[in-house]
Amino acid sequence: MIKVQDNAIVDVDLVAARHYDNLIAPINADGVNYHATSSLIGRIKTRRNIDNTAAFNDRVRFWDYFLGNNYKNLKRVITGRPGVLKQIINEISSGFGINFLCNSVNYEQASLNDFGKIVKHVFAYKALYRDHPECEANCRDLNLVYCPYCNENLIPVIVRTSGLTGKQADMALLQIDHFYPRSRHPYLGLSFFNLIPGCSPCNAYLKGEKDFNIDHHFNPFHKRFDDFYNFEISNIKPKNLGEIKITYKEKFASNSTDQALKDFEIIQRYEQSHKRALYKLVNKINNHSPRYSLGVKRQFPFIFVLPDTSIDDILENQDVPMHKNEINHHAIGKLKRDICTQLGIKLPG
Repeated sequence: MIKVQDNAIVDVDLVAARHYDNLIAPINADGVNYHATSSLIGRIKTRRNIDNTAAFNDRVRFWDYFLGNNYKNLKRVITGRPGVLKQIINEISSGFGINFLCNSVNYEQASLNDFGKIVKHVFAYKALYRDHPECEANCRDLNLVYCPYCNENLIPVIVRTSGLTGKQADMALLQIDHFYPRSRHPYLGLSFFNLIPGCSPCNAYLKGEKDFNIDHHFNPFHKRFDDFYNFEISNIKPKNLGEIKITYKEKFASNSTDQALKDFEIIQRYEQSHKRALYKLVNKINNHSPRYSLGVKRQFPFIFVLPDTSIDDILENQDVPMHKNEINHHAIGKLKRDICTQLGIKLPG
């Protein structure tokens, strides 16, 4: 729904660069060679030596893709934005073949071959990132409150205190989605702009290993869904919940895509979980009056000592984000903003 960097409290490219520096460290005591297992460069070199000894020439050439030119392509893989990652995918596919690492079964499934599993092990997402304190620190810096895919579920980073030592540490109560799935592109397992903090329903239950691509889906580091689509309801004066049907439309003619909405089943989820909130919001707005009856006020002068309820008060009470950059801080914030716009309320951009 949103672009991650709209909420980040630090420059995301600087975070990506820091992420790269953390991955390639440490260097051995000699000050030259990278650690064989703790450093990503060391892990790649170690595996290259094994494959070179076994005379697996294509595998050696694959590792050299990352090690050559002072690790230029490795840095592209780790710090490149989604468009760059797409270029790298094309380079790997054209240089080594589409079946070099995996067998793509269908849109939803792919299986790594033996070498693909080795590459996944080298680009050790869990050991080098997810189980590392850097992951929590980066998630906190991104400052996301709700899942950027669905804008529905909380993805908090909390401070946890150990009952034994009293030591405090961050814990990210969220999942990290690999936008380009590791089942097809295991070398993107540690790519910063491929790591999307999200909720369990979106990542584990709905996305899984689907073949996502920026040509067909919105990557939250790449585009704002809000820039291209608006949600709408079928009836702006519903008499009951059954008269509300949620849909969406393009804001303007474009080459954008709605495949992410379909894969994450956004409309179905909103329809089944949030109609009551929408019904309440719409009725509050439709029934809003700028002032109470003068006669009623005169009968109860001591009750009406506060100003009339304004439309802004209603929106605040209904948890509608007033500004676009606040969408991620409100559950179904975009949906609510779009419905308010449909009802004729002018909200700040």
